[in-house]
Amino acid sequence: MNLYRAGFVFMVMGGMASFLGACSTMDNPMAVAGSHLLPSFFSRSVDPTETAHLNPQYRYLRLVVDGRPLVLAQPTASPVEGSPWFSATGEVLRFRDGRVVGATGLLTEWRSVQLPNLPSWTALEKKSQPLDWTRVRDVMPAYRYGITDHLRLQPMPPPKVSRLKGLDPRSLWWFREQDLAPKNPLPPAWYGVDPASGRVIYGAVCLDSQLCFTWQRWPVGSV
Repeated sequence: MNLYRAGFVFMVMGGMASFLGACSTMDNPMAVAGSHLLPSFFSRSVDPTETAHLNPQYRYLRLVVDGRPLVLAQPTASPVEGSPWFSATGEVLRFRDGRVVGATGLLTEWRSVQLPNLPSWTALEKKSQPLDWTRVRDVMPAYRYGITDHLRLQPMPPPKVSRLKGLDPRSLWWFREQDLAPKNPLPPAWYGVDPASGRVIYGAVCLDSQLCFTWQRWPVGSV
């Protein structure tokens, strides 16, 4: 199951038109995202990330869930790492150095994600040995607090399958992050890093065993 499960679809179809009509300006990142999102719900042939006229006052992510692309927006005036990215219908994602540190408005939510100070991606790319590290997160629903994930991160060749768009996968550094849990581990996460900037520009992540998505800095060339 994914973002298009019953509650999400109902909310979008029932509320999107009135939401966009009420947002008379592009000062709201949810409205900016919504202006690119609405057509895709009525035509699977429409890719809002390809047809959108992007506002230079915002940064964008191209999110793909269940094969369908979405636009998330963030004001360019948000310089702090971990600042929120907004979808048109209230989903909010936060990232720290490419890793998800917050996800709300979804059927599975990650809250209060705690990460250690990890080496830079440039330093990790030069390591010959995997890096084992620990993440702590709170998950909703069911009030699951203090979940500890033991993870193994290592450089890898490009994945055989990805949603990377407009770039040669071989132009990026690739890392796989494996959950070492003996029972019910999360699927591996993938990170594509731009060698010039040392920043993650593409990621594939699962919030639970069934809710997975990919994201990419958008448009192509954005870091």
